[in-house]
Amino acid sequence: MRSRGSDRKRSRDKPAVTAGPIIYIGPNLERGRLRQYTIFRDGVPQYLAPLIDSRPEISHLLVPVADLAAAIQRAGKAGTIEYRAFSALKGGAKS
Repeated sequence: MRSRGSDRKRSRDKPAVTAGPIIYIGPNLERGRLRQYTIFRDGVPQYLAPLIDSRPEISHLLVPVADLAAAIQRAGKAGTIEYRAFSALKGGAKS
């Protein structure tokens, strides 16, 4: 069992690469190339790598589907990495 402290530390670090269903909780980006609440069945697809490299905040908003509710709460709470990532992307979003 992990402690709450280790969860907080992990959220500040680069997110862990995970397999399985992943959902993007950030704003719509790149003329529909990445849309809010898009679900990827087998992890993040390779074609998104250049976009994630150019906008690293995206990686903080790609979360396991099982963690969706908690991730959305964090994205709405000022001061969290998810909130900062969402705000940064929304400021520069191209719909």
